[in-house]
Amino acid sequence: GDAVDCNCKDYGNGKYKLDYTGPEKGGDYQVRVTLGGDDVVNSPFDISVASSSASAERSRATGSGLESVVAGETAEFVVELVDKFGNRVPTGGVSVRANTSGPRT
Repeated sequence: GDAVDCNCKDYGNGKYKLDYTGPEKGGDYQVRVTLGGDDVVNSPFDISVASSSASAERSRATGSGLESVVAGETAEFVVELVDKFGNRVPTGGVSVRANTSGPRT
């Protein structure tokens, strides 16, 4: 996969702190940690990259309820939440609302 840059802080006592920015695409990845080109114990490490928070600019609403409805009846549509990188947001708990305005003449 693509290599990422790590920031490394030497504590001066044989320990180092490394940090990196996660990939933009959600999914399962591996982090390989090496010393002098050789893997440290248990490397590579399996990690899961989750989607970030939902983005209104990337999320989509679809369905017949966005096209027409019979007066007094229920209309339906679906909103698919997507983060700013295009990853589907698989969890709920987000405030999604809709309202009507009109009638337009």
